[in-house]
Amino acid sequence: MKTCSAKGCDREKSKQSSKYCGFHAYCLYRYGTTDRTKKIPLRDRFDGLLVKQDNGCIEWNYSVDNNGYGRVYYKGKVIRGHRFAWQKEHGDIPNAMCILHKCDNPRCVNIDHLFMGTMKDNTQDMLSKHREYRVYGEATTSAKLKNNDIFYIRGSDKTSKDLAKELGVTPNTITKIKRRDIWKHL
Repeated sequence: MKTCSAKGCDREKSKQSSKYCGFHAYCLYRYGTTDRTKKIPLRDRFDGLLVKQDNGCIEWNYSVDNNGYGRVYYKGKVIRGHRFAWQKEHGDIPNAMCILHKCDNPRCVNIDHLFMGTMKDNTQDMLSKHREYRVYGEATTSAKLKNNDIFYIRGSDKTSKDLAKELGVTPNTITKIKRRDIWKHL
């Protein structure tokens, strides 16, 4: 049995961590140290959690969300790594503004690969690069539905329930697609 490397801990190592038990791995992520009584500010430890790639991207090398974006715990909440990198360099991000990637790498936090824009800019960037449309929030369908599926849904006479079962999404998602509440660009 392999035990945690934190001083004084005899718990078994976590499957997600090469050195620590789940508790100490969490402390390292949230506080920057396995000693919970000594918090290291994220601004001071952020650069140590990055990996430089050959293509110029500087990738967040820790926790990521379901869409592949780096996740950092900052000021009592979880935010995306590229947004934190932007704030660290340029200050607060105005409301309703997005931080976009020139490189289309969600883990990338390289300031030279990031730019600020509106949601409209983000959608236009996505379309110009021929990326799939992503729906964030309630029912993230980006992994399941493609452009052809949307045309199929809108042209079908089947019920929302039948289409949802066939495509592996919720009936509510099908209804929103038919009403053009989502996937508006098609």
